[in-house]
Amino acid sequence: MTTTNLLEFDLEGLAAFCERLGEKRFRATQLFRWIHQRGASDFTQMTDLAKSLREKLATTARIEALPVSAQHESKDGTIKWL
Repeated sequence: MTTTNLLEFDLEGLAAFCERLGEKRFRATQLFRWIHQRGASDFTQMTDLAKSLREKLATTARIEALPVSAQHESKDGTIKWL
């Protein structure tokens, strides 16, 4: 079964994804905070989500960073990943 990478979505995309799962749109804000503010990489960490939703996410979605295709380092040491 193919799963959806939630890191590909902005907040509006997450809201649409939640609606397709039969969930309320506010769940997208919760997911967004867990992924982008708290750095969660596993749905079991998202304790303010209902267990049934976490189980649904575990079978339909994933949180997987995109691969780095190139890395550039500037003179000041800043690194840019593409």
